[in-house]
Amino acid sequence: MKVSILKISFMALLMSAILSCEEDEGFHQISVLETQIHNKINDYRQTQGLPKLVMQFVMFEEAHLHSVKMANGLVAADGTGMDEAFASVKDKLGGTTEGYVILTSPYPNADSIVKYMLDNPDVVGIIKQTYTQSGVGVDYNDDGIAYVTHMFLNIP
Repeated sequence: MKVSILKISFMALLMSAILSCEEDEGFHQISVLETQIHNKINDYRQTQGLPKLVMQFVMFEEAHLHSVKMANGLVAADGTGMDEAFASVKDKLGGTTEGYVILTSPYPNADSIVKYMLDNPDVVGIIKQTYTQSGVGVDYNDDGIAYVTHMFLNIP
């Protein structure tokens, strides 16, 4: 009898562990690259006397979803679909001023991506606006090209 109770307890524990390991629908784990891009842009903003950006998980999810769409050819890498992405974010968080940077890179590392961003005066103009929140999404196409979406939002 004691062995049966032990077996039942073990089976219940095993089932609980299996069910808790299933992937959450819509869950995006922020990657090291996404975090590095966010941090490097924050470092740049601080050298410019601008406030630090908060890592906003909702924005990381939306930015990643947009990058997945670009990498799979569902939207062009030109800002198409960003109105919907910001509408979703603002519906959840509110906010006023918004901005975004979209790019593709054959060099999927944070230093190259951020260098490209900071070498472009138009992008720097976006990065230097008044924001409090940030989210970065990166995905790759079959050729290994990185599709990057960096969303910015001001929540006063």
